[in-house]
Amino acid sequence: MLKKIWEKLSESMKQLYDWIEQEYFNIINLGTNLAESSYANLEKFSLYCYWNKIKRFKW
Repeated sequence: MLKKIWEKLSESMKQLYDWIEQEYFNIINLGTNLAESSYANLEKFSLYCYWNKIKRFKW
């Protein structure tokens, strides 16, 4: 039972990370100057950086 919960949680985290990564690439591909970015874009960028650290963490 715990294994199933862990698998669902892991999949949810992967989906969230994939969404954050896609938003990050959308910002970068637009050639957005972060100094001139909206607060929402800066928040997405910081989320990507945060999740990138988590992704590299080995459980």
